[in-house]
Amino acid sequence: TSISLDVCTQIGKGAFAECTELEYFNSFRITEFPENLFYNCDALSYVSASSVELLSDGIFDNCDNLLTLKLNSLLSLESDSGNHFIPVNCPKLAQFWADSLTELPDGAFKNAENLVEVSLLALEKVGKEAFYGCYLLDTINSTSIKYIGDYAFYGCTGLVNINVSDA
Repeated sequence: TSISLDVCTQIGKGAFAECTELEYFNSFRITEFPENLFYNCDALSYVSASSVELLSDGIFDNCDNLLTLKLNSLLSLESDSGNHFIPVNCPKLAQFWADSLTELPDGAFKNAENLVEVSLLALEKVGKEAFYGCYLLDTINSTSIKYIGDYAFYGCTGLVNINVSDA
């Protein structure tokens, strides 16, 4: 099952919660993902939301099969209540794009064991232990990393490419 919202600009809390057959979600104009939006969508594997800037709590809780997350306008991994996006709720997450994000908080993807590729073009600061234990991580694309925190890539035994270049 897939959902593509081309003209929708706002979506309510838990709108797709418990949609256990939902596999793909695309939106182009929604700027905020509200609380529990995809709660317990265990078949969800792909989310692309090119305009989402803000997250709320519990969005991807129990999305055990989420593989790809593209939030290119995302401004912060911190939710409206001050919590951080926690990839442990998405144990299979392999690809993450958030090309407007400028800072990764401490421990942002700590122990995200299946994370392989990250695109964070505007990223300036990588917090301590941001990718700690991401042993499959092999590629990070960015154009502006200026600070890398303590143990940021500790245990990233597969890391072969950190592409930091002026685009």
